[in-house]
Amino acid sequence: MFVHDDGTIALARYAVRRGHAEVVGAHDLFGFVRPTEAVIQCFQSNPLMLVATDPMPFGTTAPRLSGDARFRNRLDIGDWRFRLNIGRGSTTTDFRNVLIVKMCSGTLRDRLADPSRWTAAQAFNVPDRITALSVWLKAYCGAATTRGRDALYQYFVDTVLDDPSWSGFVALNVTLDAMETLPDEFRRYGADFAAKGLTAHHFGATFNSVSHGEAARAAPESTFGLIDDAIADPVSPPTKWLTWQNGQPSPSQPGTAVVLKALFANSGLANFSMGLREGDDGG
Repeated sequence: MFVHDDGTIALARYAVRRGHAEVVGAHDLFGFVRPTEAVIQCFQSNPLMLVATDPMPFGTTAPRLSGDARFRNRLDIGDWRFRLNIGRGSTTTDFRNVLIVKMCSGTLRDRLADPSRWTAAQAFNVPDRITALSVWLKAYCGAATTRGRDALYQYFVDTVLDDPSWSGFVALNVTLDAMETLPDEFRRYGADFAAKGLTAHHFGATFNSVSHGEAARAAPESTFGLIDDAIADPVSPPTKWLTWQNGQPSPSQPGTAVVLKALFANSGLANFSMGLREGDDGG
């Protein structure tokens, strides 16, 4: 995490790319510009354990030239683009687009189970939904744990949830715009997810340290994430797959995308498979 001299709080920085090429020395940030007093006080807390489902304390996500507080909510991991709209789509019992920042001892799993250990919980969530949110988080993490031996979930379970020394940010159950998220070579399949929407199980960054001022020019933190999503259609399962071959996804083919699994680690794509249904040139 980086705290700049102007007060900007960068939860992560990412390399700016043009096509597949990284623009040398160019980085952008995921974090808070001209943060509100609530955000400033939160990040001055020690220990810090933020769980947020209310977007209001973070300011606008729209780029503006005014002095308004702004949440820069885009994070690129390789050629894939993630965007977090905090709390959007949540109900009283089902939560989406949850932002978590942990800089404290103990496991994230234990901290999530006890809202009294969250930083300013009532300032960053609807107060009468906090108990329901904690129950939902326990179930969400529990569901991932049952799949913990699956390599897709192993880092999330073993490190993010259960390593007491882990610090970083993670966003859960994130609604994505497939046309924006998918890289150029797979954008043809974006329309296949348009009706249902595309969901990331999580994405985030691990903090190696907290840097201030000029030190904030250090290398970006390591980002990670997982998309494990499917269009529910048991009558028409995938008939062929695009897979991970020699460190790259196999080329796109005709068909309609019905399953997408993309694992991100060390700030890049680490594994990939996409199930296609033949007979329809999707996208």
